Amino acid sequence: ALFPTLFILFIVLAAYAGFHLAYRWIKNGKERYIVPTFVGVLVLAAAVVAVCYPSFILLGTYDQYHGLNGETRDAMAKVWANKYDFGYGWLGVMIFFSLAMIYALRKLKKENKEA
Repeated sequence: ALFPTLFILFIVLAAYAGFHLAYRWIKNGKERYIVPTFVGVLVLAAAVVAVCYPSFILLGTYDQYHGLNGETRDAMAKVWANKYDFGYGWLGVMIFFSLAMIYALRKLKKENKEA
């Protein structure tokens, strides 16, 4: 249980560091660095996903992934074609959070216009 916990911890720390850096840039009048940095991180993440294909679209246990008993990774369930509908649940959660983020950003923009 240590590795998933550390993974989540580092994601939270990276998000906090990114927020703190962006806040400092805004405070010091260097807003022009925010969008290129965001795009760079996005491109880097997309490159990792592309290089590690098909690792991010397979669903299975650690043993199924690393000890395939002579089978190929293609024998594992694809995210969109598994009996537990993980892919569809994940897509629903991402849509929900995306809509919540869009709502929050619009509300924040409206409040800033009024101020």
